[in-house]
Amino acid sequence: MRRTPRQLLTAAAACAVAALAAPIAQAAAATTPVPCQTRTTTQAFQAWGDSAPYFAAPNGTFESGSSYWTLASGAYISEAQEPWNVFGAGESSLGLPAGSSGASIQFCVTSGEQSVRMFVRRPGQAGASLHVEVRATQPATGQQATTSLDIDGAASGWTPTSILTVPALFGTSSTENISVYLQPTGASASWRVDDIAVDPYRCC
Repeated sequence: MRRTPRQLLTAAAACAVAALAAPIAQAAAATTPVPCQTRTTTQAFQAWGDSAPYFAAPNGTFESGSSYWTLASGAYISEAQEPWNVFGAGESSLGLPAGSSGASIQFCVTSGEQSVRMFVRRPGQAGASLHVEVRATQPATGQQATTSLDIDGAASGWTPTSILTVPALFGTSSTENISVYLQPTGASASWRVDDIAVDPYRCC
């Protein structure tokens, strides 16, 4: 049957809506918090006097490219793995040039999973620092809180960070969602970050 111009226009509009629907659905899925899952742990920082078992944050090793991360203003996946391979051999880390930033997807932690550590390659630039935040949200109430750490970049080379405590917004719930935010600050310098890890037992 021959279609009228109005019918053809309506069909074209429907196709356009359908074409847009898939990317929108994918974008929504990408921002859905990663649920709490079975933890695979290792004593990632034992060589530095921390014998607690840690699990890797979602793609905290960056071996899956930028999956689970939002990278901005020049942040990129670098071929510069931390040298101790604490979560197994790999070849990737997060590169953070001056002015860039990276933010992980929100992911679920349970009560007691309240410590974050990672490895950074400091640039050896006086006045440079890396600003790290752990941002917590309680889904049931919408309450939010942030803890932060500023890492001095005057020394150079790979090193583990100190422990950054996760804000405790559990309330009557046993879970909350957190994300990790990274941004170079101060003097212009490039950083590398790798193996972002969460301690599954209360640190302090």
